[in-house]
Amino acid sequence: MSLPHARHALAFGLFVALCMAHPAQSATTPPDLDWDTCERSNPYIGEQHDGVSVLCASMTVPRDYRTEDGTTARVQVMRIRKGPMHAIRPAIFFNFGGPGHDPRDQMERTVVNWLDIPAQDDVHGAYRSIPDHYDLVTVVPRGIDAAHPLECDFDKDPGLDDIYEKRNDERAWQRLIDATRTYAANCAPRAKHAGIDTTTYVGDIEMFRQAAGYDRLSFYGASYGTKVALWYGATHPEKVHRVVLDGSLDVTRTWAQLTKAWPEQRSMAFYDAALQPATDDPRAFDLGTHPGVAYTWLMRMPLWLRMAWQEAIQGPEDVLAAVTMDRWMRAGKTTPQIRAMLDTYDFSAVPEVNNAAIHSAARLYRLMHRSHLLPGQGMVQQAASAIADTSGPVNLAVQCSDSPWDGNVASWRRFVVDTLAYTFTLAEGDIVGSLVCAQWPRTDIVAPDIASVARLKSVLMIHGEYDRRAPWAGAQKTLALMPQARVLLARDTTAHGLLNTSRSRCIEPTVAQFLLHGTVPVKKITHCDDYLPLYADR
Repeated sequence: MSLPHARHALAFGLFVALCMAHPAQSATTPPDLDWDTCERSNPYIGEQHDGVSVLCASMTVPRDYRTEDGTTARVQVMRIRKGPMHAIRPAIFFNFGGPGHDPRDQMERTVVNWLDIPAQDDVHGAYRSIPDHYDLVTVVPRGIDAAHPLECDFDKDPGLDDIYEKRNDERAWQRLIDATRTYAANCAPRAKHAGIDTTTYVGDIEMFRQAAGYDRLSFYGASYGTKVALWYGATHPEKVHRVVLDGSLDVTRTWAQLTKAWPEQRSMAFYDAALQPATDDPRAFDLGTHPGVAYTWLMRMPLWLRMAWQEAIQGPEDVLAAVTMDRWMRAGKTTPQIRAMLDTYDFSAVPEVNNAAIHSAARLYRLMHRSHLLPGQGMVQQAASAIADTSGPVNLAVQCSDSPWDGNVASWRRFVVDTLAYTFTLAEGDIVGSLVCAQWPRTDIVAPDIASVARLKSVLMIHGEYDRRAPWAGAQKTLALMPQARVLLARDTTAHGLLNTSRSRCIEPTVAQFLLHGTVPVKKITHCDDYLPLYADR
């Protein structure tokens, strides 16, 4: 349950396709869908799933729904159906997050898990029947498909390691600003030409709905997928049936506003989930009795180490392991010596806490040892690695294009420097992303009137109480937009994305019955105290 302690304002941050021209086709005419067997290297649904088809198609759509200049783009779509090939039935649309995530693989894995659930399973059993009643469908966001990828990269190392050494290094900052300016100038025209933004993606989803002949769509959206579902719902509320929002973003804010709001919201979650429990039990954790002291120890870590560990430190055992390992490093222990100590060191006199801290320390060691930030590892920066594939460029393009950013680079620099001074989890993506988007050319994209989601009649949200990627404080802003929405709030968890991750009788059967029959809890917010992850990273 929630800890009844006053929160400290600790801050956290997280910043956390290319199309070819084709002959014109009217945007008012739904395209033809020539369904065929999907080409996939690792199929999850096979011959043992009799009567289940996994089909894909390439859909021709306007390149730009705003101008309809006669050029078109090719967008990939996928449908999983159990039963007759030509049956008329409703559909559930899936988007698992991103931006920059290809939903096809994860949708197939989700559906095969549902198909394989034993009929007698009294927690998950109802999911088994969902494919009997619904098509499971998705549209691949532009820029993701291998045939037409958005390819953008940094032409030189942005030099973040120098900023980690000295936050106000003028030469390092100029190098980073120049690199992000060049990236924005090179990538923005490609992203604009390809139509990589949420508004265009909503247009593609609507074209697919028409082409496939669905009267309405139900939605499962996780993380960024919640924004996709609600932007579609705000644009086409009459075409929405049921909506499940898993780890909802605050859709009342722009990406830039989220970047500024997240530090305080995430600090509240971190305080309750990790710092307060770590200092509530001095015997078990030996971290004192005041959360501020434990937080100070974390903030004293070298910045490169904070960047490597930030997302992995979720609970009190993680805090204990991190503080202990940092002390070893400050005492001059080498990396091999630290590895050897992990096998014999007792972190706590309480066996349960000690075991959890041992597992956490092993995970933190792996992250530290593999980190490109580890001194001597060559300092291959995030900009040259995570942004080198398709997902990074699409992620940045969507966030930079969906709505205008403040173009004052000096202001964003101050934000980064100040936040690094008091925040434990400002990510590299926050730093690079804010500077890229500040220098991204302005677009003419018009976001939907998000207040229109008040017309949605059947919405169920599921959310982790201490989710730092999409803080509950922000999700409540989204909830307030929809008078008829209901929430299942999983207590005492930092999990982001809850569907089918536990055997919670409060969550799992409720979501399944909602998708099947539209039944919702009576209360606006139902507190679920039985969430325990099936696969804990411990």
